[in-house]
Amino acid sequence: MMNDFGPPMMRAVVVVAVASIVSACGGKTIAAAQATPTAALPAPGPTSTPDLMTSPGNGITTYQDFLRPGMDQVAVGASIYDNWCITCHGDKGQGLTAAWRAEWDPKHQNCWQSKCHGANHPPGGFEIPRYVPAIIGPNALTAFRSATQIQMFLKNEMPMQEPGVLDDQAYWALTAYLLKQSGVELPSPPLGPDNGSGVPIHPG
Repeated sequence: MMNDFGPPMMRAVVVVAVASIVSACGGKTIAAAQATPTAALPAPGPTSTPDLMTSPGNGITTYQDFLRPGMDQVAVGASIYDNWCITCHGDKGQGLTAAWRAEWDPKHQNCWQSKCHGANHPPGGFEIPRYVPAIIGPNALTAFRSATQIQMFLKNEMPMQEPGVLDDQAYWALTAYLLKQSGVELPSPPLGPDNGSGVPIHPG
């Protein structure tokens, strides 16, 4: 298993590129074909305002909690993305763009307003970057050398306020989803520590 994230400059770029795997200041649920919404996995609606300080990701953190009958690893990853990543990273992985934020409730479109996720965030909160670029799409993940590096980065750095809160399987599922959506061919067994280093990241 690879145990580094590349040169310091690359790692700095990647930290900004992958930004945060948490919701921020309201948002919109993902329209992911792979994941079938269930009552057990609620997600914020277009005009809802979840309590991001106390219940990010709806408090669901394990792969088994996300797993439903008929779901493969990528589908579980899509559900994890929907619950943990969509607000900062967009419904299509496009990042925290102005167009994406324009779809939210107007009261929550400015993530950096006072007492939200700016410099004067509430106690226990966090400041999010002004720029969160795409993490799905051609060349979006090519700063990494393998699927293993992506999984390690997610586990060690995300979400910003509580890195490592998901279990290993959940981080692998999220990695598989991001790669699949970016056009990277996945191995036939589920992605994991035994085969992740053999999945190179290449332009989509």
